[in-house]
Amino acid sequence: MSYLFAQLGAGIRFPDANINGGGPLPTSLSGPAGINGDPDGRINFNSELLSGISQYAYGPGRMGSDKSYQQIPHRIQKIIPKLFLPYADIENDKGSLGLSHAVDQGDVAFILQSSRVQSLLFDNMAMRDAAIHNQDLPAYSAFVNISTVNYILAGLQRLDAACSQHSTWCGLARDLGYNYKNSHSRLDVLRLVSTRLVPFGICAGSEKKGCLHETGLAPVQAAVNHVTTMTVNGQNRDFVNFWRNTDISAGDELIYHLAWLLTQHYTLNHYYKGTVRQSFVRACMCWQLVPDVFCMSHTPRPEAQGPWDYNYQVNRYWRVAQSFQHRGKYESDLVDISNNMCFMRGQLL
Repeated sequence: MSYLFAQLGAGIRFPDANINGGGPLPTSLSGPAGINGDPDGRINFNSELLSGISQYAYGPGRMGSDKSYQQIPHRIQKIIPKLFLPYADIENDKGSLGLSHAVDQGDVAFILQSSRVQSLLFDNMAMRDAAIHNQDLPAYSAFVNISTVNYILAGLQRLDAACSQHSTWCGLARDLGYNYKNSHSRLDVLRLVSTRLVPFGICAGSEKKGCLHETGLAPVQAAVNHVTTMTVNGQNRDFVNFWRNTDISAGDELIYHLAWLLTQHYTLNHYYKGTVRQSFVRACMCWQLVPDVFCMSHTPRPEAQGPWDYNYQVNRYWRVAQSFQHRGKYESDLVDISNNMCFMRGQLL
């Protein structure tokens, strides 16, 4: 037994700390590769192609110099086009509703996986052109925020077999592959949320970067669409706190899951030149995406039970982020996820 414990220290790695060994900072420390904070990899160090190449330090190096352990943000630039969505008045189809700045600074951008994305990028008059109606636009994407996602969910769940097949809402349901004639079954709603309304990234960028011409007739020089930078993976800052009515501890997983809520009034964006609001004729209970903190002991409220059983631990949810800091709640009421303006106050994540 003594021999066993004598060899135990051989497999334990101690920290690479070097305290009071090199004088005042900055200093050059002796130790394994990466002890000075330099990465293990070397770039443009050789004079000939493939000469002098050796493997990285990996195990012998420091964990902090390994890119696999660093929260490096991965970002992509995306154009945010003006969208044309159905009006809330389902019974009186009046055409398409223009929505500029569908996503903005700090929003979670959802991508609409539509079979015909041009129906979201062009209004009804343009869609009458066969060249536009039949063309393929694989390079264009439609992005919306969580409030607009819930607006789409509320509108689609108000459809039934008696609705006109030529209405804008029915056309959107077909483009999103949603079978509204199936009494809004759990399978259809979950398939819509999990495959067609997909979180893509977190936006960062001024709302004045483009699209100033989309909400009025004022003269604009070099008119362009709104462009934003989306963080699709890695560390992110200046993130809108959609979880403001919940205590967030370091390490908590921030999620979206479905909830059975009363729906009627919606504010779809907060663009200062064109805030878009819509109200359905009648209030109706619908499934909506709501922010929450993942908990294995979560039990849904009795008054929030829908037409079919739903438990996000079993029936799936969207994992958006993981917090590395504590944030105490500063709103006691439930977050009005249908009103995008309510997220304009309070601290960020």
